[in-house]
Formats: sequence, C-alpha cells, structure tokens
Amino acid sequence: MGKTLEDTGALTFVDAVQFAPHHLVDVKELGYDFLAFSSYKFFRPHLGIVWGRLALLNSLFPYKQRCVSDANPNRYAMGTPQYEVLVGLSATVRYFEEIG
Repeated sequence: MGKTLEDTGALTFVDAVQFAPHHLVDVKELGYDFLAFSSYKFFRPHLGIVWGRLALLNSLFPYKQRCVSDANPNRYAMGTPQYEVLVGLSATVRYFEEIG
C-alpha cells in the first residue's frame, strides 16, 4: 500500500481558481493545507487570495520588509495594500452573504 501525505510530510496546495467562484469550499473538512484562488472570477479586480492553516503560516519564514509586523494576517504583506481592491472584495463577500 502506498504512503499517505501524512507519512511523507507533504503539504497540499490546491489551486481553486476555477472551482471557488461556483461552489463553497470547506477547507477544514477537506483537509487542505493551502488553498488559492482569485477574486476576479467572482466580479472583482485581480486579487490573489491564499488560505492556509494558521500553524503552517506561522511556521513559514516570510520574505518581507522589516517594518511589516510578524503577526498574521499582515505577516505576509509585501507593501501598501491595494485598498480599492480590498473594499471591492469586501462588498462582494457581503453581496454573497445576502443572496446566500
């Protein structure tokens, strides 16, 4: 019998750019380590979104500017956020919450 991911220490990184805009993704139920998609697939400008297990995110070394906090969620910030894109994403999330 083959080895499982847990046996090998491998991490799972799922590219859900085509799937996430059309279906709910329960990352905890599916056991993913990381999941990535883009908000442009559901009515917003391009914005890469990565979900990761908090323990894993805390264990990785972020290449960043020294002035950026070591605490999540800003730990992986590479500079000034695109506020207009984040506001648009927030509005999209609220819209989806309203329509279910």
